[in-house]
Amino acid sequence: MSATDVVIVHELPGRIRLRLGRPPRSVENMIASVHRHEGIGDVAFNPVSRSLLVRYNPTVVNAVEILVRVAIFLSLNLQNASISISQARQGDSLQPIDYYAGSSLALAALSRAAAGPWTQLLEYHSGAATMVSVFKHAWQEVADEGVYHPEVISVMYLINSMLRGKMLTATAITWLATFGRHLLNAAAEQCRLQAAAVASDGNEGYIDVMVQPMRPPQSNPLKLLVAGLGSLIGLEQRDGQDSVFQRISTMSAKHGNVLEGMGKEPQRVYMRLHQ
Repeated sequence: MSATDVVIVHELPGRIRLRLGRPPRSVENMIASVHRHEGIGDVAFNPVSRSLLVRYNPTVVNAVEILVRVAIFLSLNLQNASISISQARQGDSLQPIDYYAGSSLALAALSRAAAGPWTQLLEYHSGAATMVSVFKHAWQEVADEGVYHPEVISVMYLINSMLRGKMLTATAITWLATFGRHLLNAAAEQCRLQAAAVASDGNEGYIDVMVQPMRPPQSNPLKLLVAGLGSLIGLEQRDGQDSVFQRISTMSAKHGNVLEGMGKEPQRVYMRLHQ
């Protein structure tokens, strides 16, 4: 984690925790900057973990506005540095039950290849283990993020296929389509924010802000395979739908904070904010 990183560690309505690459020169000034927005409650910074916890009224302010406010402060504090913003997704790591389901699937495949006597039982077992694993995964994501991922739809495909006797193939497709993205998502989606304070002729200056995504390479054939398997069973990929950049872009559009003369570019967001 570099000095210019801001990571969303955890987020619930009314509460957001951020981890900073390094503390600003003045923690008090950062907290005061966050407090300038209406609807902000408690703001606490832990210097040991470098985490900033903000409680707020979600009917007045949203988490993205708080995130942008913190990133702008850090950019100005570090002499207009480019701040990397990313999100640590709680549900992106596989659990033991997910590996167990994958192992039972591999065992069933080996049994079929060797024409073993327990093949049918092992295939049913791997299908049931995968089904339980997907449901548990969905429940955990509801607890962490408040919504379930559409990958749960893959369970319906698995149930229908098992009823038709196509257990092993359906189980393999379901497991790969559901958990493949977790194995391949080594690089977290992130964007960069850069702010600059500009003096005006009047009594009040303003801050120019630019945000742009930093996209990981899209040429990985394994990712294309996982996406193809998901499409095969009617599972839409969610990549980019709730990315940090998309959320900032939506927030900016609602406030109309587009710099005059710059236009709206799909890969960048420009904001002009009063100090």
